Amino acid sequence: MHFYFIIFSTIFALLISYLRYKYQYWELLGVPQLKMNYFFGNLSRIKTIHKTELLHEAYQEFRGKAKLVGTYIFTKPIIIALDLDIVKSVLIKDFNKFTDRFEQRKTVVNVVHQHLFRVEGTRWRPLRTKLTPTSTSAKMKYMFPTLLTVAQQLGEAFSKQLTKTS
Repeated sequence: MHFYFIIFSTIFALLISYLRYKYQYWELLGVPQLKMNYFFGNLSRIKTIHKTELLHEAYQEFRGKAKLVGTYIFTKPIIIALDLDIVKSVLIKDFNKFTDRFEQRKTVVNVVHQHLFRVEGTRWRPLRTKLTPTSTSAKMKYMFPTLLTVAQQLGEAFSKQLTKTS
């Protein structure tokens, strides 16, 4: 009986040591990090609140204090950029270094998920090459009145639907 207790205690101690080591990643780099649970990282609260609320709380807690905040999904380190200049650098200037920003299942073939922020590097580069010329400031100014009209029509359609259902 004591043998099993010693084995279990040793395995548990090794697991805790491993998790402590993994959860020091941002601390060793000097990046502030969110408080986390040793077994779930920062996902322990994801059951009770939406992930965008968790990100908003991180932003509110570290706004003005840090440009980056570290967090974890299980033991995988994730960085959250709070500074607008860093966000612009990642999404515009250094975009070719950050092509795979989100991890998704390979089997999912959903049209909604096939946009520039979600597709992987092999599909992202040609898609960005095709879409970049459509996003010039002149073309955006030309499209704005049409987008405004469609947005107003969509708002009216939502209002009608809400009055029907209430």
